[in-house]
Amino acid sequence: MKVRVFSAMSRQCWIVAATLIALCGVTAGTALAQPCGGMQDLGTLGGIEASAYGVSADGNVVVGDATNAAGQRRAFRWTASGGMQDLGTLGGTWAYARGVSADGSVVVGYAQIGRAFRWRASPSDYTGDTIVDILDFLDFMDDFASCNGLPSPCGSLGNPDLNGDTIIDILDFLDFMDSFGTDC
Repeated sequence: MKVRVFSAMSRQCWIVAATLIALCGVTAGTALAQPCGGMQDLGTLGGIEASAYGVSADGNVVVGDATNAAGQRRAFRWTASGGMQDLGTLGGTWAYARGVSADGSVVVGYAQIGRAFRWRASPSDYTGDTIVDILDFLDFMDDFASCNGLPSPCGSLGNPDLNGDTIIDILDFLDFMDSFGTDC
């Protein structure tokens, strides 16, 4: 039996466990997240195993690497709403995610081509499901309506200051509309 364990703890008592690959009977392992009192299977990217290496401060985002259906190791970012998202490879066949920012929007790791990477979530993807759609639009408009003309950060669902100029205004709305309908 081969066991790899990597853990981190957040303020919400999340524990990132790891993969268990057993040679006798168990053929697949998956990354797991444990909210105080129970473990949750995070799945894989279509392959047979996954390992978790980092968790955001609130426990809502988990990062690590998992095999895809072709058996390649890929960096992933997991959220409850979006599931496990393949972050790509920078051109090689594998990449590993090893850290995540406190808010879960930035992931760092390294790739096969010998380079470190920084991956950033789209600020327009309010729901975290990797596509900017009508649900994101409704959440953005709710925050935009309550924050228009106010300084950033503002908003109960996200930060509608998409262009980073510290003022929520029509330019942020135009940035959102530019990303509408795109994959993140």
